[in-house]
Amino acid sequence: MKRTTIIIAIVTLFSCTPQRKINKLEGHSLTYMLNELGKPTEIIPGKADSTYIYVKEKDLQSTEISKAAMTLDPMVTPEVHKTDKYIFTIKNGIVVNAKHDIEYKRIGNKNPNVKEGTGIKINN
Repeated sequence: MKRTTIIIAIVTLFSCTPQRKINKLEGHSLTYMLNELGKPTEIIPGKADSTYIYVKEKDLQSTEISKAAMTLDPMVTPEVHKTDKYIFTIKNGIVVNAKHDIEYKRIGNKNPNVKEGTGIKINN
């Protein structure tokens, strides 16, 4: 019984990624995508295809990282601004490509050795 529960939990965890959710929209019509996601942030028209971009932004607060040990100097993550971009390529009214980009930029930096606004970009 425990093995079944663990297997179901693992499958559920890996099947709910944002990239898989947007990949399910590939092959569907533009109207279906608009009904599911709403109005896009930006539309870039092209000759043969168009690009629809959805942007979701969020500020993530700093938090202490527990090392499960008593220390005098705690490890703390920096405050970051997270930007999720969902990029869809539409050709002849059909979603032909879906991409998810994540970008992190530091905010409220208290370390003088690290430049403000340096970020990490993750492409899925």
